[in-house]
Amino acid sequence: MRFAKFLALPLLLVLLAACESSEEKAEAFFQSGMELREDGDLDRAALEFRNVFRYDGAHKEARTNLAEVLLLQGNPNAAYSQYLRLAEQYPDDVDTRLALTGIAVDQQIWSEVRRHGPVAVENAPDRPESRAIATVLDYLDATDAEDEASTDAALAKAEALLADNPDLDVARRLVVLGLLAANRLEEGLEALDAALERKPDDPALHTLRLQVLNTLDRPEEVEAQLRDMYARFPENEEIWRGLIAFYVQREDLAAAEEVLRTEAGPRDGPVEGHLTVVQFLVETQGAEAARAELAQLIAANEGNAEAMDRYVSVDARLAFGMGARDEATDLLRARLEDDADTGRTMEIQTLLAQMLTSMGNQVGARALVEEVLAEDASNVDALKLRSVWLIEADKPVEAITELRTALDQAPNDAEILTLMAQAHERAGDTELAGERLALAVDLSGNAVVETLRYARFLLQQNRVPAARALLDESVGANPGSVDLLTEQARLALQEGDTAVARTAISKLDRIENDPVAADRATALRAALLLDEQRVEEGVALLESRAEGNNASGSAVLDVVRTRLRAGQLDEARAYLTQRLNERPEDPVLRFAAAVLQLTGGDVESAEIGLRSLIAEFPEAPAPVQQLYSLLRNDDRRDEAEEVLEAALKRMPEARSLLLIRAGNLEAEAQLEEALAVYETLYAANSDDLVVANNLASLLSDLRDDEESLARAAAIALRLNGTRIPAFRDTYGWIAYRQGKYEEALTYLESAAESMGDNPVVLYHLGMTYAALDRTEEARQTLEQAVALADDGDLPQIARARQTLQGL
Repeated sequence: MRFAKFLALPLLLVLLAACESSEEKAEAFFQSGMELREDGDLDRAALEFRNVFRYDGAHKEARTNLAEVLLLQGNPNAAYSQYLRLAEQYPDDVDTRLALTGIAVDQQIWSEVRRHGPVAVENAPDRPESRAIATVLDYLDATDAEDEASTDAALAKAEALLADNPDLDVARRLVVLGLLAANRLEEGLEALDAALERKPDDPALHTLRLQVLNTLDRPEEVEAQLRDMYARFPENEEIWRGLIAFYVQREDLAAAEEVLRTEAGPRDGPVEGHLTVVQFLVETQGAEAARAELAQLIAANEGNAEAMDRYVSVDARLAFGMGARDEATDLLRARLEDDADTGRTMEIQTLLAQMLTSMGNQVGARALVEEVLAEDASNVDALKLRSVWLIEADKPVEAITELRTALDQAPNDAEILTLMAQAHERAGDTELAGERLALAVDLSGNAVVETLRYARFLLQQNRVPAARALLDESVGANPGSVDLLTEQARLALQEGDTAVARTAISKLDRIENDPVAADRATALRAALLLDEQRVEEGVALLESRAEGNNASGSAVLDVVRTRLRAGQLDEARAYLTQRLNERPEDPVLRFAAAVLQLTGGDVESAEIGLRSLIAEFPEAPAPVQQLYSLLRNDDRRDEAEEVLEAALKRMPEARSLLLIRAGNLEAEAQLEEALAVYETLYAANSDDLVVANNLASLLSDLRDDEESLARAAAIALRLNGTRIPAFRDTYGWIAYRQGKYEEALTYLESAAESMGDNPVVLYHLGMTYAALDRTEEARQTLEQAVALADDGDLPQIARARQTLQGL
C-alpha cells in the first residue's frame, strides 16, 4: 500500500503540471491574438483565438474577441455561432445577449430577437441598449397584433432613444425598418443614409438601400448604388452579378461587358473570369465575337499550357457549332500534338471523339475513347461515349455496366442517369428507366432539360397527373423558363385546366425582351380562345401574330389550320391567297397553297404547284412526299414511283422518303429489299421505335440463323410490356422463335384482337397455337391467315400452308 501511495504522488504532480501548461498555452495564444487584433491583423488574430480553445474551451474573453473579430470581418453568421456558445456557457451574460439580439435585428430574424432580447432587458433594464431592445420587442408585439397606434408609438420611442444616444444601432435599425414597413420610403432612405454614415461598410444596410431605390424606380441611383457596393465588396459575386443583370435589363451591354472585363483582369490572368466574358459575348454578340476574343486570349497565353488547353477547347466548340467542323477538329488535334501535359489531354481527346462521332467518323472516335480508357478506365466522359455506342448497338446491359462505373466517379451527373434511363428502355425495363429519369431531375435541381425529358416519358406512360405535378414543381424552380411554361400550358389545355393555362400564359407575357416567349404566349392564348369556342377571337389573335413580312410561314399556317378545323375552307383559302400575294416566293406558303388546293379537290393545280417546288428546291422531302401521295391516290403508281426514285437519287439519306420506300416494298412482298432499307434507317437512328420494330419483325420472319435471331431479340427488348398491337406482335413472334411459347401467346393473342385482318399476325398466332399443341385453334387461325393472304407471295403464308398440311 505504501508503494502505491509513493507512485501516486509523482503522477499527481505530472497532471498538475499538464493543467498548468494548458492554461499557460491558452493564455499565450489569447495574448498573441489580442496583439494581432490591435495591429489590425484580423485573420491571424482569429486563428490565435481559435487556438485558445484547444486548451481552454471555456475561455470567455477569447470567444468574445473572436466573435467581435468575425463581425469586423463581415461574417455575422460565424460571429453569431460564437456568441451562442457564450450564451450556453454564460446564460445570464448581458453583453452576449445584447450582441446576439443586435445581430438578429440586423438580419431580421425576429424569433431570435424574442429569444435573446428579453434576457438582456430583464438583467440590465436601465442600459440604453436594453431599452432599445425593449422598444423593438414592443414594436414586434404591435405589428403582430396589427395595432397601428402602438406600432407608431414604438417607432417614435426608437427615434427618441436615437436622438439621445446616436450609438444605439438597434434603435437605428428599427427606425429604418419601421419607416420602410410603413411605406414611408423617402424618410426610410434618409434614415438609411444616416445609418450608413456611421457604418459605411455594412452590407445589409447597402442591400436595403438598393431595394428602396429599386422600389422608388430610380435607375440612375440604383446604378450608382450597385457601383458603390461593387467597389466596397469586390469579393461578393452576387453584387457584380446584380450589376451585370442591371445593365442587361437596361440593354446597356457595353457597360455589362466592362464590368465582366474588369472582374476578369488582364488577359494572361486566371481563366475563369475570361471564359465568363466569352460566354457573355456568345449570348449577346454571337459566336464570331466570342471567337475573336478567344483569339486574343490564346495569343496572350502562349506558353501557358493549362490556359491554352481551355481556351482552344472552347474555341473548337464554338467553331464546331458554327459549322466549321474540320477547323474545330484541327484545333484539337494541334493541341494534342503539343507535348505539354496539363491534365486536360484526356478531356480534349474525348471532346474530339464527340465531334468525330457527330461527323460520322466512328472509327476515329472509338480509337480516341479506347486510348483514354486504357490510361484511365474510370474516365467519365469516355465511359459516357462508349455507353452511347453500346446502347446504339443494342447492348444495353453492357452500357449499364459502363455507366455504373461512371456514376461511381460522378454520382451527381444527371447526364449519366439520363443515359442509364435510355439503356434501361432499350432493355425493356421502363420502370427502372423512369426511376433514373426522376433521379436525374432531382440531382439537376429540376433543370429544364431533365424535367422536360422526364415529363415526356411520363406522358408516354399515360401518367398525366404525375407529368403535370412535375412541371408545376419545375416551373416554381425555373420561373423564367419559356420551354417549361409552354409545356405546362399545353398540357393544361389538353386536360381542360384553363386556370393553370392562363397563369402560365401570363408568366410568358411577363418575360421581357424575349420574342420566343411573346410568340408562344400569343399562340397559347389563341388555343385557349379556340377551346372556348371563341373561334373568331382566336383567329384574329393568330392573324395579328402572322402579320408583317418578317412573320414566319408557320405563323400563317397556324391561321390556315385553325380555319380548316373550324370548317372554314373558303376563309382559309382567301387568307392564304392574301398572304401569298404579299410574299409570292415564300416556299412554305406555296406548299400550304398546294395542300389546300388538294383538300379542295383541285388536284391539277396542286400537282403543278408541288412539281414547281420540287424543281426549285430539289432537296426538300416534303413536296416529294405530298406529290407521291397525290399520284398514288390518283391511281398513277408508276409516276409516283418515278418521283420517289428520282428524289432518293438526289437525297439518298432522306429518312421520310426511305420510310415510304420500305413500306411499299413490304406491301409488295419484297421483304428482303425492305429489310435492307430498314437496316439503313436503323443504322442512321436506332432510337426510332417504328424502324426498330419493323427491322426486328423482318429479321425474325426471314432469318433462321442464331445470330440474326439474337439480333432481332436484342432490338425488340425495348418492346417488352408495350401496348401497341404491331409492337406486341413483333415481341410475341420473337418470343416464339426463342421457344418461349407461353409468353409469345400472351402478346400475340392481344395483337390479333386488334389486327385480326392481318394475315401475318394470324400466322404468328397460329404457329404459336401449334407449338402449344392447341391443334384446333392453330388450324382455324392459320386457315384464316391463308384466306386473308388471297394467294399472295408472302413467305409466311407458304409456311402456314405447310404447317396446315402437317396438322
